Amino acid sequence: LEKSHVAVVGNSNLLNYFAQAHTMAKRKFTLEGTLSFLPMPEEDLSDAEVVAFMEEANSKQPVDLIIADYGHGSKGPHPALSFLKVLGNRYDLRAPIVVTDGSKEKYHNDHKREIFKLGASGYINNVARLFEVTRSLLKKPGSSKEGCAQQ
Repeated sequence: LEKSHVAVVGNSNLLNYFAQAHTMAKRKFTLEGTLSFLPMPEEDLSDAEVVAFMEEANSKQPVDLIIADYGHGSKGPHPALSFLKVLGNRYDLRAPIVVTDGSKEKYHNDHKREIFKLGASGYINNVARLFEVTRSLLKKPGSSKEGCAQQ
């Protein structure tokens, strides 16, 4: 866990909690882990933007996990969907993708179905679950992009 590289995409409260917890843990436990951030875009990301972000992030250290925000309502942008669609075809850049969702509860089931059809590794809509799923995926053998490419 302490040497993992997590890419964080979007800007939800859940992602902000994750970033703050990472910063505190890094100070307290002298972790060597890396976070790469891509703020919430104003519109859906193009394939080229997703590829460029992943290539840059992987140049520092291979990305072990992507935590991406589903987005805001039906109007977009939906960064998680952009990453799932692009990385589903790019085995060289692939890493497990966990989607955070801060939308109203009545949309959760539809969002879950959508993201799991696209290959998401997890769905999170609360802080406790965020840390539980992240820890679980980073501890699994083969959770790195190499392990994903073989699945």
